[in-house]
Amino acid sequence: MKPGILYHGSPCLNLEVLEPREDSPGHKLPGRYVFATQHRQLAAMFLAPKVAPMQMSQFHDTYSLIVNGTQSDFQVADHGGAIYELPAATFQQGPSDMPEIEWFSKQAVHPRHTEVFPSSLTAMHHYGVNVYFVDAATYAAIQAAADHGWQILQSLTPFRP
Repeated sequence: MKPGILYHGSPCLNLEVLEPREDSPGHKLPGRYVFATQHRQLAAMFLAPKVAPMQMSQFHDTYSLIVNGTQSDFQVADHGGAIYELPAATFQQGPSDMPEIEWFSKQAVHPRHTEVFPSSLTAMHHYGVNVYFVDAATYAAIQAAADHGWQILQSLTPFRP
């Protein structure tokens, strides 16, 4: 069932229109789209600066961002962003890595509301996303784990501001 409202997270502030783009990272869907989700937690993760390899994970109702890098490097590059509330009318589900939680539109979308955050860490903490800063060996182990890193994450402490 299509939700009435979807969310789009971006490090770009004050967008009056979200235009379809081809350069959406991690998407194999050819063409130009605006991507959105019904989960603010997932949208909040897209505010994160792209300073290191990262993995977004969802285990049941828990969202996690695993960063292969240091908290200090991340925070230097973290300038926040906005979560845009979008009308869902032009969005549809389709072939993607996360079809049950990801929606796309081929048309430009005007946000109904914008929520601005001074840092992505603030946004993720606000919406309950666990952020883990790990070294290269731990990150590789999480990537290689058959359970997508769930057991490893259970032994780590997430960042808390």
